[in-house]
Amino acid sequence: LYTVKSVGSLDTFGCLYANRFDPTQSSLNLLTYDDQNGDNDQFAITTTLSSNTVYYLAATTNREGSSGSFKVTISGPAKATMRAV
Repeated sequence: LYTVKSVGSLDTFGCLYANRFDPTQSSLNLLTYDDQNGDNDQFAITTTLSSNTVYYLAATTNREGSSGSFKVTISGPAKATMRAV
């Protein structure tokens, strides 16, 4: 199991996709999503990840017009590599 979570002061929402993310078809390839399982109104997604799959995280704020910085952390039994696109 891995946990992907946001850390910051913004109220965030996260969606995790497998293999492909198409914002025009947001339910396609959706594995799971979360809104409030993390601390301080943050998302925290806990799920099983496979080493042979590319995952996409779509993260946003819950309030229109909100902006600011936050970070994403991943914890689990093996190393995970993230890159922003």
